[in-house]
Amino acid sequence: MKRIIVFLLVLLLALPTSLTAFAAEDQTTIDVYAKCEYTVDGSHHAPIEDGKADVTTDDGTTVSVTDAPEGSLTLMVVPVPETEKEAWKWIEDSLKGKADPVHTFDIHFLDQDGNRIDADGAVVTINCPHCNGIPVVCSLKTDGTVQILNRTDASGTDVMFTTDGSAYYVMAEKLPTSVTDPDSPQTGDNSNLWLWWLLLIISAMGITAICIEQKKHRAIK
Repeated sequence: MKRIIVFLLVLLLALPTSLTAFAAEDQTTIDVYAKCEYTVDGSHHAPIEDGKADVTTDDGTTVSVTDAPEGSLTLMVVPVPETEKEAWKWIEDSLKGKADPVHTFDIHFLDQDGNRIDADGAVVTINCPHCNGIPVVCSLKTDGTVQILNRTDASGTDVMFTTDGSAYYVMAEKLPTSVTDPDSPQTGDNSNLWLWWLLLIISAMGITAICIEQKKHRAIK
C-alpha cells in the first residue's frame, strides 16, 4: 500500500513538469510580413516608374504625370465629384468669370511610408475626350486663388501644365470673350478723325466760295 501511495505522489509531482515540457516544445515562432497600402475613397493610384505614371478615371479622363518629385512612389489622383455640393459651389465661385469647371482633382504623391508629397514641378497632361470648347486647367489654392496653368504646346483634348503645389487642379472650359454690342454708343473712337477734318475743310471752302460769289454778284448790280 505504501508503495502505491509513493508511486502516486511521484506521478503527481512529475505531471506538471511533463506538461510544461510538452507546452514548451509546442511553441513556435512565425515571421509575418505585412504590406501597408494607403487608399482614399474614390481615388485612383499608380506606381511611379522613372518619374512617370498615369491613371484613368471612371469617366475615361486620363491623367499622365512626368517629372514626379524625388521620393515619390505612388501617384494619387482624387476626383472631387459634383455630388459634393458645397465643394463645387466654392470651386464655381472661385472660377467665376474665368472658366466653367468640368473636373476637379487633388493630384499628389505618396512616399514609401505613405506620407503625402505635393505635386510641385511635376508635368501633367490631362486628356478629357468629352470636354467641349477650349479646355484649360486652373490651379486652385485653399484660399481661393486661381491661376491658369496651360502650356502653349497643348492641343485638342490634351491639356499640359506644370503643377505649382496647389491643393486642387480644375479642368475647365474657357469662357468665350465678350463681344461689344454694335448698337451701343461708342466713345473715344478717333480711327477716322482725318476724314472728319477733310469734310470740315471742304465745307469751309464751299461756304467761302459761296460768300465770294454773292459779293461779286452784288457789286455788279
